[in-house]
Amino acid sequence: MCIEFDGWSHGYNRGGEYIQIVEDRLRKKKLELKLKIAVEHHFPFYIISYDEKVHLSEKIHLAIIDGIIGETIANMKFRDKMNEYLEDSRETLSSMSEDERYEYIQDLVISAEVEVELKWNPISKKAAEIERILLNKGIISGSSSKPLSEPELPEIKGIFDIEGHERKLKAWKDIKRYGYEVSCETPKGKVTERAWVRNFGGMFASPLIIVRNIAELLAFYKAATINGIEI
Repeated sequence: MCIEFDGWSHGYNRGGEYIQIVEDRLRKKKLELKLKIAVEHHFPFYIISYDEKVHLSEKIHLAIIDGIIGETIANMKFRDKMNEYLEDSRETLSSMSEDERYEYIQDLVISAEVEVELKWNPISKKAAEIERILLNKGIISGSSSKPLSEPELPEIKGIFDIEGHERKLKAWKDIKRYGYEVSCETPKGKVTERAWVRNFGGMFASPLIIVRNIAELLAFYKAATINGIEI
């Protein structure tokens, strides 16, 4: 994996596209060439700037870049973990019907995704740790969340709203930032936190997953703090 800090142009990459904030034609040309080579060789290469390196809060010394690195490693480790699960389940799978086998494998996929995520992504790992403490102490019984975007995606009236689907598909390409809002009820009141990240989508890291993890971490940390739990 390679990460390049773009302090001068404050840019970032959206897959193989370099999004430059402060214009610099020579820098743009160089970084676009690097991205092109990285995409051709399926190599995880990220361009980041100040937005991605700032701490999530004064108390939480993790940054968006930690999520990018962790998510990338998790996705790179997923295939090996899935193969391990399949090998361990070979006898069980051989005794199942086709439908049973399909359902079982879907469960294995989810388990493998969760395991590598919690092992390699420090943001999701910390959020899960705090959530478990809150659940065990009865501070929360769960949480709710909703995705956000900037600009907002157009609404779809139904599955037969063809024009609505086309507008939404086009709008996906124009999203500049993804966000998530996470809420949970506590004995000291409702806690709601929002998080935003730039649309740095690539081959190995999803901004939607990372921003959801960040919003969960912020919400769970705040819930613990206001209810007198030291983390």
